[in-house]
Formats: sequence, structure tokens, C-alpha cells
Amino acid sequence: MARRLYRFMTILAVPALALGLWLWLYYGIGLGPGQGWMHAKLLIVLALLGYHHSCGVLLRQFENGQTQRSHVWFRWFNEAPVLMMLLAVILVVVKPF
Repeated sequence: MARRLYRFMTILAVPALALGLWLWLYYGIGLGPGQGWMHAKLLIVLALLGYHHSCGVLLRQFENGQTQRSHVWFRWFNEAPVLMMLLAVILVVVKPF
């Protein structure tokens, strides 16, 4: 089941990234002066891609029985994308810099 979810997330990430890149480049959102919030948001998107990759690594470790992490670590690890997405939304709405 975890393998299916990971594959589903990967398949949906590709059009989401493509559409986001299209909006960014075609409409020029965040390219002007005073648009530092967009750079911060792009950094968060890259962090989310890294998180997704690390989920794939952890999935392979689970399948091979090589997991060394505690359940508490996984509970905190599970909260990371929520916090990153919340920060990205706040950056887009508030545009602090």
C-alpha cells in the first residue's frame, strides 16, 4: 500500500511542478523586484521534493527490513511537509519581502 501511495504522489507531483513552472515563467509571477517571497517559496518546494525523495528511501528501507528510526522520529518526520506547505501558503498570501 505504501508503494502505491508513493507512486501516486510521484505521478501527481509531475503535473503540479510543470504547471507551477509554467505559471512562474509564462506569467512572470514573482520575477519582479521585491519578490523575495517567491525565492523562499521555491526553496520550500525544493525542500518538499527532497522530502519526497527521502520518503522513497525510507520506503525501500522498510521493504528490506533495514529501518533504524524510532516511531517518535517518524511522527515528527510526518509533520515536516505540513509545516513546509503552511509556510509556503503564508509566504504567498503575506508576501513579507
